[in-house]
Parts: sequence; structure tokens; C-alpha cells
Amino acid sequence: MFYSSSEINRKIWQNLIKKGTPNFFKSLINIEFSELKEKIAVNDYKFQENLIEKLMDGHIIQFNNSLKKNFIDRLLDKSIELSKRNERKKTECKEGTKNYFYKQIKDMSLEGGYKALDRSYYFFPWNSDSEILFKHVYEFWRYIKILSGLKYNEYEKNTPKDGIINRLHVIQYLKGGGTISPHNDPYDSTKIQIGCVLNTYGKDYKSGGFAVFKNKDEKICIEHNLNSGSLFCFFPSLYHTVDPIDKDQKIDFESSEGRWFLSMTCVGSDLQKKRIVTKPVNY
Repeated sequence: MFYSSSEINRKIWQNLIKKGTPNFFKSLINIEFSELKEKIAVNDYKFQENLIEKLMDGHIIQFNNSLKKNFIDRLLDKSIELSKRNERKKTECKEGTKNYFYKQIKDMSLEGGYKALDRSYYFFPWNSDSEILFKHVYEFWRYIKILSGLKYNEYEKNTPKDGIINRLHVIQYLKGGGTISPHNDPYDSTKIQIGCVLNTYGKDYKSGGFAVFKNKDEKICIEHNLNSGSLFCFFPSLYHTVDPIDKDQKIDFESSEGRWFLSMTCVGSDLQKKRIVTKPVNY
């Protein structure tokens, strides 16, 4: 499936990365997901190259109307169900790891990491109870993978022993200060970071959300421009953060409210040698 696009795009990424990677945000570009799908289906190389160049220049591309509401509702229901069924006290990804729920309460910035306050729900493709979720998400994820220079089904059969795996990470940034501090992510396994807001700014939560940096001195929150169900994509080295959600409220780690978010990631397992991890950025 679209092998030639994957190969051509991979070489474009390699050449552009040699010139340097972006840290600062330029603009948000909106494109219908149906257009991306059509252009890749007909091997429109120029269209794909233009998007890659935009991403490498610090732009964020939002592919609108991707995930449907009925799927989002199913994903949220699965997440709540998981929190009642399998809560873990630490994060891990080893051979045979089951889908699990984890409360991120500890401030990792005290140990040289980044600060995060959230409820996290981890889904892995080798678990039968998440098979339907991955089957649906792959209908969209595969096109982004082609754009990122990967095979359309890259890592789909992998388990932790293979090093890099596909993972769905649902993150619930709680009202009362749910956040993740400024950071950037590795780009060894994929050249495109994919996120999707699952509920609605101004309705389900009133303040905070996704923010990026225009330069060393200026942060800009673009949460109000992100559409529920749309995939927004950027190069992982871009500095980004989630400003505290409704920070004037009292945080409740048992609540189901807040900002719900889906991260579709190709990530190194705990069995990958010399695993590259997310790095905090001091701002």
C-alpha cells in the first residue's frame, strides 16, 4: 500500500533533518483528513512533500473531521472501564503487558524530568480487548505513517521485545490543574507527533490546554483552535506543553471530568536498548 510514497517521504525527512529540527511554532494549518487520504491514494508526491516541509518549518497541521463521535464515545467508555479494572502503580511496557490505568500524581520535575498531573489510560495492540480500537484508529493512523516516511503498517505486529511498538495513550488532564510541563519528544521512531482532543474547550473545560512557543520569550495557547476529533500533527522536537486545566478549581484524582486527549504514538518499550525519552524544556 503506497510503498513509493513511504520511500520518497522517508528520504525527504532524512534530508531536511540534516539541516536542523524545529523548536518554535509558526502557524496552525487546517486540512480536511479526506484531502490527505485522497492525495496519498493517488501518490501526489508534491502535496506530501509540501506538508513535510511545513512540519519541518514549525507548523502544526490539523487534519479535520478524522475520528467520529461514536468512536470517541467508545474510547472514553473503554477508558473509564479500564480505570475500574486494572490500575497500576507504575508505568511499564514489557512483553505481555495488559492495558492499564495510571494516576500521574508525582512531580517528576523534582527528579530532573517533566511535571505532569493526569489520569492516563494505556492501550496496546496485542491485547484482544483493544483490538477494535486499534482497527478503527489504523484507518487514519496509516495515512499519517505514510506521510512520516514509514510503511503504512509499521510496528503493527510488534510487541515489546521488538523495541518499538504502537500505543494508544488516552490522557485525562483533570480540572484543578491537570498539566504537562514544557517538553519535546524523540523522533527516532516516527517523524510526526499525533494528538487528538476528545472533548470540547469552553464546554467541558474553560481554560488551559495545548500551548507552543513562538520564540524563547513568547508562549501561545492554541487550544481554542483545536477541534474535537481532528488529528493535529507536528514534528516531535517542537517545544510544547499543556497549560493547567481550570486551575482555579480543586483537583480531584477520582473525577472523570477535564480535558480528554488521545496520543497515537510509536514508542520504545522498556525492552528497547538505549531508549530515547521525552526531554523537559526549561521555560
